Parts: sequence; C-alpha cells; structure tokens
Amino acid sequence: MLNGALNDSRYANALADSSRHEGFTAGSNKSPWSWRRIIAASLGVALSYYVAAKLGAALEFPSVRVSALWAPNAILMAAFLVTPPRYWWAYLTTLVPVHGLAQWSNAGGVQIAIQYVANSGLALLAAGTLLRLERPPWRFDRLRSVANLILLAGVAASLVTSVLMAAAFGAVGIPGRFWLTVVVRTLTNTFAIVVLVPLIVQVPSRLRARAIWPRQARVLETLVLASLLMVVGTCVFVVPIVPSIPAGALLYAPLPLLLWAAIRTGTTGVCWSMLALGGLSTWGVLHGAGPFMGQDPVTVALSLVCYLLVTLIALVLLAALLHERDAAGSARERIATLHRAVLASLEDQIAVLDRNGVVLELNESWRRNSPRVLGRLRELQPGDSYFDACDAPDGRDEFIDTLAAATSEVLADEKARRQIEFSRKDRDHVYWFEAHIEPLRGAEGGAVLTLTDITARIEAEQEVRSQQHELTHLTRAAMLGEFAGAVAHEINQPLAAILSNSEAAVALLNRQPPDLLGVRETLRDIISCDRRAMQVIQRLRLLFRQGEIGCEPHDLNEIVCEALTLARSELIDHQVLVEAQFAADLSQVWCDRVQIQQVLLNLFRNACEAMADTPAAERRLIVTTMNGPEPAQVDLLVQDYGSGIPEDSLEHIFSPSFTTKQRGMGLGLAICRSILSAHGGSLRAEKVARGARLHVLLKRAQFASARTRTSFTSN
Repeated sequence: MLNGALNDSRYANALADSSRHEGFTAGSNKSPWSWRRIIAASLGVALSYYVAAKLGAALEFPSVRVSALWAPNAILMAAFLVTPPRYWWAYLTTLVPVHGLAQWSNAGGVQIAIQYVANSGLALLAAGTLLRLERPPWRFDRLRSVANLILLAGVAASLVTSVLMAAAFGAVGIPGRFWLTVVVRTLTNTFAIVVLVPLIVQVPSRLRARAIWPRQARVLETLVLASLLMVVGTCVFVVPIVPSIPAGALLYAPLPLLLWAAIRTGTTGVCWSMLALGGLSTWGVLHGAGPFMGQDPVTVALSLVCYLLVTLIALVLLAALLHERDAAGSARERIATLHRAVLASLEDQIAVLDRNGVVLELNESWRRNSPRVLGRLRELQPGDSYFDACDAPDGRDEFIDTLAAATSEVLADEKARRQIEFSRKDRDHVYWFEAHIEPLRGAEGGAVLTLTDITARIEAEQEVRSQQHELTHLTRAAMLGEFAGAVAHEINQPLAAILSNSEAAVALLNRQPPDLLGVRETLRDIISCDRRAMQVIQRLRLLFRQGEIGCEPHDLNEIVCEALTLARSELIDHQVLVEAQFAADLSQVWCDRVQIQQVLLNLFRNACEAMADTPAAERRLIVTTMNGPEPAQVDLLVQDYGSGIPEDSLEHIFSPSFTTKQRGMGLGLAICRSILSAHGGSLRAEKVARGARLHVLLKRAQFASARTRTSFTSN
C-alpha cells in the first residue's frame, strides 16, 4: 500500500491551508477526525461499496460479464482523497467482509481475494498519485487536475491493476481472455473514476461550508437541461431505433445538451449529465435497444463504454478549459480594477504609452493638473499619439521638446530611463516638477511617463538653505559676542604694556641729558607688544571670517598650545588650573588649523562654565594628546572636574537644541561635531567618576583620502 509513501503532515498542512474552504477553524488544534467519525465513515463507505457492487452486477451486459459502470473502486478512491492517509487502513479493513459478501454468489474464494486486492490497489494507487501531485481541497475544475485524474488516476492506475489482476487469474487457473479483461476493466474503471470522483469529493466540503443554494434562475436552467437530456437520451438509447435514421447519427443528438452542461455548469454538470446518459444507454442495451445493437455482445459492450468514456473525457476537459478561461478573465479584470484604482489614487500625473507612442492610459491627476503643467499636452486622451501632440504647431516649448526626445530614447532602448527636472510659471508662482520616464517591461514594450510636483520639496530645500545660512551667521555673531571678553583680555595686556613703555620713554627723554639707550630699549618693547596685539587680532579675524578654508598637515600639540594661549584670560578669570599632557611621537593631523582651534576654544569654555560651582582649588582642566584607537586616528582628551553630564544626555548634548545654559543657544557642541565630521573625525562624550571627558578624534595626515587641498564651508 502507499500509506508509507505518503506524508500525513503534508495532508494536515494542506487541510490547514484550505480550512477556509473546508469549514475548519483556523488555529484550532482539535482534529476533525475522531474515532467515532472514522468508524461512521468506514461503515458508510462499506455500505456504498456493497450497493455499488450489486448495481454494477445488475448492469452487466447480457452474455458478457462487463458492467458499464463499476463504481466501487471510484467510491473507495474518493473516500481516500477526503480522509488523511493514516486512517485509510480502516476503510480497507471494513471492506474485507463487505467485498466477499458482494462477490460470493458470482466467484470463488481465490477470485474474490484477487479482486479485492486489485480493487484496493487501484484506489490506493490512484489516490496516492493524486495526493503526491496536488494538495486538498480537491477541485476538478482545472485542466491540470482533470488531466491528472484522467491519465494517472483513471487510465494508468486502472491499466496497471488490470494487468496484474488478469495475470493473477491466469496463474491460479481462472478461465478468461487476458487482454479483453485488461481492456474492459481499464475502460469501465476509468469511466467510473472520472464521472464519480469529482462528484463525491465535493460532498464533505459542501456539507461543512453549508453552501448557499443557487439562484432560482440557475435552478430552473438546471431542471430544464436535465429534462431535455432525459428526453433526448430516452429517444436515442431506450426507444427502438427508427429505421430511416442511421444509428451513428443518433449518437450526436445529446451533444448540444452536453455542451450546454459543460459551458454553463462546469465539471459537476458534465459528470451528472454523463452519469444519467450512461444509465439510459446501459438500460437500452440491456433491453435490446439503442444504436449499438445488431453486433456481437462484446463489441456492443466495448462500443458503449468507449463512447461514454471518450465523450466524458472531451467534455470534462472542455469544462476545465472554460473554467480556467473564466478564472483568468476574472483575474485580469480584478488586476485591471486594482490598476485603475491605484492610478486614480496617485497625485502624480501618469501616462502609459505603447512602443509607438500611442497613449494607452492616463490617470485622473493628469486630466486634473495637466493644464498648468503640460501646455499643449493637456488635451491628450487615450488612443492619441503622444508625439503628434508634442509636435502641435502652437509655438515651441523647450520642455515639451526635451520630454519628447527623452521619451523617444526610452522607447528605443528598453534599458534606458530618463529623469528631468523643470519649472513652470503660472501667474506669479513658480511650480517645480520632476519627470520620470521608465520603460515597460514585457514583449509589448512601451513607457510610463510620471510627472511629480516637487514644488514643496524645492521650496523646503530653499528654506532650509536660507535658514542654515542665517543660522551660521547668527552662530558666528553669538560666538563673537562670547569671545569678546577673551579679545578684551588678550588685547588689554599688550596695550597696557605699550602705554607703560610709552610713558617710560617720555620720562627718559625728559632727563637731562636724555637717556637715549633706555628710550631705544623701550621702543623695542613697544614694537614687540604691538606685534603680539596684531597676532591676536589676526587669529580672531581668521577664526570668524566666512569663506572656504583648506586642510593641511598640522602638529596637534602646537594647535592645542595656541588654543590654550587664546583661552588663557578666560582660564585665569575662572581660576582653572590647566594640565597639558602631550604625546612626543604624535603624527601630524590633516585639518584646518583655525577651525580646530575654534572647536578647542568652545570645549575649554564649556569646561570653565561647568566648573563654576566647583571649589577654586579643585578646578582642573586636563588636556591630553595620544594615539587613537585606530592607526589612522589621533585622540585628544579634554576633561574637567565640573558637574558632569547625566547618563541619558551623553548624546543629546550634541543636538542643536540642547543646552544647559540659561542664555545658551545649544549650538556650540553641535557645530563642533559638524566641524570634526567634515574633517573625517568625531566628537563624543564620556561620563567619568567626576566631571566629564570629551574625545576629539582626528585623522592622521598620512591616512588622508587625498593629499590635495580639501575645502569646506566654515561654520
């Protein structure tokens, strides 16, 4: 048996996937196959098997032990298809006494055993083959399903088991014609399987789903079709043949009604129609009527079975093809509806063109917004030539010409795509648009033209740039105000020295005789103090000037020393003790000297303000230079002993809006991080036991991506 070859879990998964169709509750762990249900199903199958066997024996042709409809095997196969494979043994066990009881009067014990094995093997082979190829729920209205049912479950399984049964009969000495037995059993079982299995397997799902009754018009149509088929079938197969009508011509009489059934009712209607026609034709043959009479009994039996089988196969294939055509049409209609809905919901203007530039479709936004955007293309309609509209003689339009040329390139090359940005002026307002031209993938070719209104984006970008420029200017002004105190302190010392030396020089000149040597030394001091004042002013001018500043190799230790010198007055005012620890073997860094000094001055100032509440004796600023964590980096540590940074604010302090100062703007550290990012470095904060520590990482000069001059906009 095929139970070992079938995977119960696969069947269970298929049932879970099809629970919507089968009436099961999704997510339920309770199996619908209880032992009570298995026993009831086994008894029902056994009773059906017995009745079908007796009916098949009653429909045997005279003088030939051939039944036009041998249904027991088809019933057993259908039961297997609607039951998990792990329960198939229950059916096989129950059928042992039933099969023997049904066949006891017509055959001996050995023949009954061989027939039981052949019938069970046929059902197992057919059901197992279908279960391997498809998954429940079973729907025999698709071409592939019907082809598998006919070729594999019907013809192949019947032929294999018929050959084995005929060989077994010959081996045990049961008389009979080998090939006649094979042919007749194959034909009758194939007909029974194809006509009965689609009808039986849909019964459980319909009962679970409590299918709604069809509409009254459909019921009336079915009744009319059935009545006409019974009348025509009776006239052809039951009523004695009229001598003037050829027997072969009568076989075509039911064909229009059968085609009606295939077209209007599908596979189910075809199976019911052929089942009724098979019953009428068999009844006529048994009573000596019908177009097949007048031949030997074997020929009559084979002719009738072949007629029924060929007609059935042709009709179920036709019904499956029609169903797939209708399903494909419905799917295309759903896709088209969805396509139209998606296009209608888009605010962009979309036009779909074929490979010749003919408009296939325009969305609603194109019709609504195109007058202000597309000029002479505003009257474009599906079926019009896009290029003819572009060439309309109403004045040249540079954008329309550019758009037409780009569309031609995309239509000529399926791999090409174009993007154009343009502006259109409507009264006093300027609108910006972006045109995308994409090729249509497929054998038909074509292109999709999309126009997107990007006015809001362009205006937002312009506003951002304006705000950034204003913010930079305000930041410079704010920082200039903050550095005003440092400027006053730095300039005050050299100016005071110049004043003192000037007064001393006047006093020396007033002596009698004048002390010219002392005057000369005093003037040298005045010149030195003046140069120092000029250097301070020059540094501050460089620090706050606008424009492009270049990066060059610099000694980080020297930069730190100069920054500490600039911040000396502020450090003295805040009574901060500076501890500088410089690495002796530090490589040069690739940076802009003035901007890095700007960063350091900001960090020093923040450290001084953070230590405002620290006792004066404990105010220390530690500045350390060292090799960074990576070979290409140099690390600069700035640590204070102030109030520190909360753990949840280590990253927020670099946000432009974050500040802890009452009159602060929250821009200092954000600008510092931006400057260092432009240098290929970074700035991060670290919480220590007391105070705060900031890490400034810069790139070594030898690891710079380019040795050429690099510039960026000063913040």
